[in-house]
Amino acid sequence: MTKVFFSYTEEETRPLARELFIEAVKFDFSKDKHHRMFDEAERILSGGADAIDIRGYYEIFGPAAYHGNSIDFSGRAINAVAFSRFPDTSVKNVIPYIITGGECSCNNEDDIVELLFAHMWGTAYIDAGRLLFERDLKRLTERDGVFLSPAFSPGFYGMSHEQSREIADTLGAADIGVRVLDSGTMLPIKTVSGIYLVAGDEADCPTDECLNCIGNKESCSQCIIRNKRVLKQ
Repeated sequence: MTKVFFSYTEEETRPLARELFIEAVKFDFSKDKHHRMFDEAERILSGGADAIDIRGYYEIFGPAAYHGNSIDFSGRAINAVAFSRFPDTSVKNVIPYIITGGECSCNNEDDIVELLFAHMWGTAYIDAGRLLFERDLKRLTERDGVFLSPAFSPGFYGMSHEQSREIADTLGAADIGVRVLDSGTMLPIKTVSGIYLVAGDEADCPTDECLNCIGNKESCSQCIIRNKRVLKQ
């Protein structure tokens, strides 16, 4: 399957982005000061929302791309011990994705509060875009009676940050204005990438607890979270 383009308008993502922004700033609307701060944040958004442009690519690869600890996208190998969480027979598809969102522009770059709020709005919108994409992808997979794993993203689940380049190159991310530095940092900054695995059994998918694991990537095979089903038997 060739790569698929998708996009979400600022209006589509605004309700979820607003929730994420409020949660990130930890506004307490029982306090008048926080009401005033949020009014200021919304004023900043109204002046910079035109620069928000959420778009991305994904591609569906068959089970032949899965090789235990690694995934091969037409010669581009991506490694993470956490991939081996899936039994070979469980993986039905492998789906890399990349999403970029532009920036919430700032009218007064000398105002640190305005800069901070604009940055946080940009983060909220790209996070909202990824969550909407995941929602739509889940609908496709659930229709076929299979299960979508959490997103394996560079820097998490034992995948090195530098491997964002392999995902970007696989999907031709330059076509949506994304470039990757040697460090693995993607530009524009409000860009995220990752890989979903589609499994035949939901129990084979890693739990959300794995995302924030403080262990090292070699410890997956001994992980108590990974083996908790066995312990319960």
